[in-house]
Amino acid sequence: MSATVTSLSQARRSQTTLAYEKLEELIVTLQLKPGSSHSENSLQQLIGIGRTPVRESLQRLSREGLVEILPRKGIKITRVDYEGQFLRVELSRTLLALMARTGAVRATSEQKQAFGDIAVAYDKVARTPDLDSIMQLDKTMFNLFCDACHNEHVCRATRLLVGENRRLRYIHFQKHADIPVFARIRAELARALHQGDPEAAEAIVHRRMDYIESTLKGRIHTNDQ
Repeated sequence: MSATVTSLSQARRSQTTLAYEKLEELIVTLQLKPGSSHSENSLQQLIGIGRTPVRESLQRLSREGLVEILPRKGIKITRVDYEGQFLRVELSRTLLALMARTGAVRATSEQKQAFGDIAVAYDKVARTPDLDSIMQLDKTMFNLFCDACHNEHVCRATRLLVGENRRLRYIHFQKHADIPVFARIRAELARALHQGDPEAAEAIVHRRMDYIESTLKGRIHTNDQ
């Protein structure tokens, strides 16, 4: 990753943010399995962060639908709801299309350069598929996407959907060899944002969401859970 992307993604993170990122990653990558139960103390020990930051991060994960907090019983990792995911995709489509239009227009020159660098990184993943690489690149892309649209309200709404969407993609990529397809679509979006083309960026978002919907329909049809 280029110095431009790295400098834009670096921020001073609180312990709560760090706890959230660690727990979210464990859930998304299925190291904390769907349906499993955990105590707050065990999660503190697992990530090496104290009680208050972990508790605050769990509240955020609960709002995002990744955990269920059961008073006096512990924390339950939610199961993946494939049918409910259609509603999430419907909302994601609207929010991401808005982000694409505004991001292409409002991105700074530095952010546009970073989008260009990310497009090149996605090209590499498309040529040499790697699950960990695309998951990390997607996270970097989303954070830059949020910054570039300069609308904290749409970003706040979109972030509520990101964790579960990432978990679903991780499951999908483990079972289907289409990382190159996703990587190429993301590279096209990054280039449209790099070039400041709002119409192209929005069209690519819709094409991406169409593809995601088609994979969901196939998964539900085959009961591939």
